[in-house]
Amino acid sequence: MDQVLEAARAYTSGDQEDEMGYPDWYWSWSSWYLTTERDPTKRPGSAPKEIPQWAWDANEQQLKLLNRYGMTADERAWLDWYLAGKTGNRPDVPSTIPDRWWDDQKWAAKR
Repeated sequence: MDQVLEAARAYTSGDQEDEMGYPDWYWSWSSWYLTTERDPTKRPGSAPKEIPQWAWDANEQQLKLLNRYGMTADERAWLDWYLAGKTGNRPDVPSTIPDRWWDDQKWAAKR
C-alpha cells in the first residue's frame, strides 16, 4: 500500500519518470541473450541472477516481432549475393533496396 501511495504522490507532484517501461538491465540482458552465444563471462552485470518471468515474456514478444518483420528468404538471398561480391545472378528483389536492409547487411558482414 505504501508503494501505491508513494507512486500516486509522485504522479500528482510531477516527480515521476516521464516514461515507464522495462528497466535498463533488461535491454542489456535481452540483447546479450538474444544476439550472442550467451558467454557467461559477458553476461551484463546489471541483470539479476534470477530473471523474472515478465522478462522472458518480453523476449518472446521481441522474437514474434523479429520473425514478423525480419528479413524474408528473398531478402536473405540478396544479402548472400551482396556479401559474395555481387557475383552470379542478382536475386529477384526490388531494385530499390529498403533502408532497413542496410543495417542487416552491416550485421551480417560482421559475422
